[in-house]
Amino acid sequence: MKVSVSTWLINGQLEKIQEIESPVALEIFPLWEEDAFEPFLINNEGMLRSCTRSFHGPYTDIENWGKKGSAMYRMALDQNKKTLEWMQRLGAEYFIFHHNNCPIDEEEKDEAVKSANENLLELNEIAQRMGLKILVENAGVASRSNVLLDQEDFLGFFSCMPNRALIDTGHLACNGWDIETVLCALSSKIDAYHVHNNNGINDLHQ
Repeated sequence: MKVSVSTWLINGQLEKIQEIESPVALEIFPLWEEDAFEPFLINNEGMLRSCTRSFHGPYTDIENWGKKGSAMYRMALDQNKKTLEWMQRLGAEYFIFHHNNCPIDEEEKDEAVKSANENLLELNEIAQRMGLKILVENAGVASRSNVLLDQEDFLGFFSCMPNRALIDTGHLACNGWDIETVLCALSSKIDAYHVHNNNGINDLHQ
C-alpha cells in the first residue's frame, strides 16, 4: 500500500512541502490562480519529481460541466491540460476528477452530468496520449448542496464510463452513503482512496 499526503493540507503554504519527509508521497493540489504556484513547481522540480504520485484536479473557480465552447468549459480545459502536463513532467500516476465543485440547481443537474461526462471523455483522450490516467472521485457533500452524483448515480457512472474510481471516505460519511455497498459494487474499479474523518455532516478533513 502506498500512502500520499495532499498539499491541500498546508493551505497554499508551498514552502511546507519541503518539510514533508519521504517515503510519504505527495498528491499536489494545484493552485494555478496563485502567481507563486508554477514558479514553485519549476524551482523544486527535482524534489517533486522524486515524490509526486498524483495531482488533484483544479478546484478554485473550476467547474467541469461547462458546455463546450463556453467560458466555463475553456477555463476548466486549460487548467486541466496544464495539470496533466505537469503530471507528466513530474512522473505522477493519476489525476483526480470532480464532476462539479459548486452547487447546481436541481433543474440543471441532468445537463450538468451529461456535459461533465462529455468533457471527461475529451480529457481521457488527452491523458491517454500522455500515458496518464484519470480517477473519478465521489465529490461533493450534502451540507454544501454540491452533490451532483448521488450514490446510485455514482455507481452507475462506472458501468458506462471507462474511468476508475477514487473513493473519498469523508464524503461517504457526510452523505450517508452505504460504505459496504459502494466498496462491494466498485471493488474491482477502485484505484485509490482519500482517507479522512468528520462529524458525519461537514467536510472537516480531520
